[in-house]
Amino acid sequence: MNFKPQPAVYFASYNTCADQAKSHVEIKLGQYLFKCSGQDGRAFFEIWQNGQKVYSEGGIGFRYRVLSRGDQENRSPFNRDFTGDRLPDLVVESDAGGVHCCYTYLIFSLGDRFELLGQIEGRNSHFYFNDLDGDKIVEATGGDDTFTYWRTCYACSYIPQVVLRYRDGSYRLATDLMAKRAPSDEEIIAIVKEVKEQWVDEDQEYLKCAPRVGQKR
Repeated sequence: MNFKPQPAVYFASYNTCADQAKSHVEIKLGQYLFKCSGQDGRAFFEIWQNGQKVYSEGGIGFRYRVLSRGDQENRSPFNRDFTGDRLPDLVVESDAGGVHCCYTYLIFSLGDRFELLGQIEGRNSHFYFNDLDGDKIVEATGGDDTFTYWRTCYACSYIPQVVLRYRDGSYRLATDLMAKRAPSDEEIIAIVKEVKEQWVDEDQEYLKCAPRVGQKR
């Protein structure tokens, strides 16, 4: 029941800058230059336009990756339209360095006017970009971790899939791409049986400590 992305929707990691070792990456195309460096426990990246720095970000323990359309790491991440405005875009994944958290995705427009188009907070979940409905505009697919650790461990948490679409200047839920048929009675019975079989005494003891709905502490 957890979100399990398929390899077909992955975007390739073009280059990575991490905090663990000294590293420096520069990618240039036209009027833009992307710089990413890591050293002494810190990593940061910068975007330059015509010799002027237009964006920078960094932090202790961070890692940054440029995501490119396709599955080949030697393909340029630039000159790729993620949002359907016919302008080249750049997507940078920020990894805060935790065991499984936190991931943030920054989407930049690299037209004549530089702009941060959107920011997706993946938190515990990676997001993957692919054109799911054939309209030549890339959707972002990831997991909604709202219910992580709710009465269970992280590995057992329910993380449903969500799909985001860029519309009217921001990323919004693509509910038409998320809709699924309701489970049949037989499927519901099978789910209940599976949960019942996995419900052990340790779970019962654990739930005694959890507040019930409407219960005052």
